[in-house]
Amino acid sequence: MIINVNAARATGQSLPFSFEFDGQSLITDRDEGGLDGPVRAQGSYRYQDGAVYLRGSISAKIVCPCDRCLSPAQYQIDADIDERFVEGGQPDEYGYTGDEIDLGKYLGDVLLLNLPPIVLCEESCKGLCVRCGANQNIDDCGCDKAPLSLKTDGLAQLRDSLQKLEEQQKQRD
Repeated sequence: MIINVNAARATGQSLPFSFEFDGQSLITDRDEGGLDGPVRAQGSYRYQDGAVYLRGSISAKIVCPCDRCLSPAQYQIDADIDERFVEGGQPDEYGYTGDEIDLGKYLGDVLLLNLPPIVLCEESCKGLCVRCGANQNIDDCGCDKAPLSLKTDGLAQLRDSLQKLEEQQKQRD
């Protein structure tokens, strides 16, 4: 995933790039997930006024657990690439030194920024039963479908416990 700055500097024109690679090491923030097949990146780059301008696209397919039922889910990432690499570079920009730019970190960042916050196996996924943990897409477990009120039930129990403690305190006094 290396592009040659000298070649672009010497020609003064846009040069094409095309990479197909195993980007498994680029996707590390997704729990128990990974890439299904290669990552493809293609486009062009040009050198102008001490900076390299990169334009193109990247595509990859990720596989990870569904956020509702934990079954395998797939998501296709198709993203545009449009970045400027500055010689030396500042902390808030992509930089380069020497005659080559390794696009690995940048392409990994593009993939991570284009991951969806929620991945579902299908839009109509019913998720897991909140009582027994059964996958509701496979079988109806027969549990009571009335919504749990864990938040208020827990608070009610805490209130009752505090009232009992207050009563015990008063009886001692």
